[in-house]
Amino acid sequence: ARNLKDIMRLVPGVQQVNNSDEQLLSIRGIFADNGSKLLIMIDGHEVNRVQDQGSSAEVPNMFADKIERIEVVRGPGGVIYGASAFSGIINIITRDPGTNDENHARVSIGSFNQYKTEAMLDQEIAEDVHAFLYAGLATSNGDHVPISGDEFTSNSPSRTNIEGLKSPSFEMYSRIRTKDVEFKARYFDQNEEIPSKTGFNKHYQSGFLEVVSNGIALTDTIIFRPRVYFDAIEQQRDNVYKGGEFRFGTELRVTHEAAD
Repeated sequence: ARNLKDIMRLVPGVQQVNNSDEQLLSIRGIFADNGSKLLIMIDGHEVNRVQDQGSSAEVPNMFADKIERIEVVRGPGGVIYGASAFSGIINIITRDPGTNDENHARVSIGSFNQYKTEAMLDQEIAEDVHAFLYAGLATSNGDHVPISGDEFTSNSPSRTNIEGLKSPSFEMYSRIRTKDVEFKARYFDQNEEIPSKTGFNKHYQSGFLEVVSNGIALTDTIIFRPRVYFDAIEQQRDNVYKGGEFRFGTELRVTHEAAD
């Protein structure tokens, strides 16, 4: 599997729809523009856009190598997770720092000028400090799909990105865990080019930074886990639209754990 889209093909109850503008996942047949009815999270951190709650940019470009497992909730989860979780939730769990001690690099080449380069590091970088670092770059021209009409170029078949990775996309993700806290950071950059006479190109960038405590013991059984995060998203469609979004939040969680 190359990405999240390939993996989700194997999950019962999950459907996929591809068009020249976006690639969508749905659960139990519920589709919405930009994937706004499906919540996608990375290690519990929401990556849907704030503006339209969309998740479509993440579907074809969430590289698979960094994924440890995927949790899927089929059905509404809005009571717990909010408006984006109308049809379901997909939570991508990445590799836990310090559990693999694996470093590798990989280069892949495929049809339609598809290239992919990945590098991953997972090791202890200092005493009680474990790091997982991942970076991936992919590019593809997409499938040959015949398109005719005044709206598009006269060349037939035209190249579109109905299938395959967007061209190009870059993702960088890191988790650094100390004895007391864990730092998570992600940067994602995607360009999408659709052949038309007027030009319909999209550029999407997103990133987040999160700091979460491993747990502060208030008593023998009550654990306090504060969390702070910051999100930044920017998207542009040619010269017609350009917008940015910022999101900052804190979470104070108290859990009760049974005594040994």
